[in-house]
Amino acid sequence: ATLSLIALICNKKSATLPAVSLFCFMMQMYKVFIKNRVIIFTNFQPIKCEMYLHFAPDDTCVTLNTFFLDFIESNFQEGYIICDSIELAFNLFLSNFKIIDAAGGIVKNEKNELLFIFRKGKWDLPKGHVEEDESFYKAALREVSEETGIPNPEMGDEIMYMHHMFFEKNKWYVKRVLWYEMFCSSDTLLIPQAEEKITDIRWFNAQATDEVFQNSFASIKEITKRFI
Repeated sequence: ATLSLIALICNKKSATLPAVSLFCFMMQMYKVFIKNRVIIFTNFQPIKCEMYLHFAPDDTCVTLNTFFLDFIESNFQEGYIICDSIELAFNLFLSNFKIIDAAGGIVKNEKNELLFIFRKGKWDLPKGHVEEDESFYKAALREVSEETGIPNPEMGDEIMYMHHMFFEKNKWYVKRVLWYEMFCSSDTLLIPQAEEKITDIRWFNAQATDEVFQNSFASIKEITKRFI
């Protein structure tokens, strides 16, 4: 079986931090999403937290990997890694896994609606692998076009990194996705890519996104809320 982990990075244009899922708030905090569960890297002790690790400066990536695997086996919805240097702990966490690059688009139209694809029974956003000698930018354009049928989406800003982790052949992998904002007319013909098991494509306004959130991942909800 394949277990997916999704992660966000909200350090906008940070190429130096190849992060798995992070969202920065006024307090320093990175989040790693595992389907609808989350591991939170933070520099403060929450009032209520049942599963946590105090990560010391002399701890290693092995300590973090052990906590991660214990969390996967647990029934907790949240796990906390509490540390003084969040970036250090976060990058050490990533060093446990091989990273596979991908790129995708958060597509908006003139009505301020967002475009979602229905893939393998879940609402998702269009994305795919970066090919050899291909830039993130070109990969995002190509993948969005292939998965949605949009011939020439207008590129906007680079938004964030998001990572998916999956377990395959007794090994964990990280898929690092760089997201871009894109624009497209609402009357563009949309064609779902059947080879990628995409069965539906729809525009959703802010009021209708609850339908997406009820059958998607927590990370998709958190990304989407930046745009509605």
